[in-house]
Amino acid sequence: MSDTLLSCTPAGRAAAASAACTLPRPYRAVLAALDGVVPAEELSGRLSEVLPDELEVIVADLDAIGLVETVTVDWLVELYLIDRAACGER
Repeated sequence: MSDTLLSCTPAGRAAAASAACTLPRPYRAVLAALDGVVPAEELSGRLSEVLPDELEVIVADLDAIGLVETVTVDWLVELYLIDRAACGER
């Protein structure tokens, strides 16, 4: 997960801000820590109370239910290269 970038979706931001949110405390902590696009390594540092293995499970769960979006750096590079090729740049 080290080359992964994370961000809250609009639904994730709404859940984090909601007093009625029933997600477990560690899940809410992850949502609260995602203030923009955050590298996975940095997120781990922001949440010292959550173990790294537990954090991977939480992020995967939040991604699966649409509250967090994950993107790998490799995917962004590939997307950039495709865009340059489509524009005729080398």
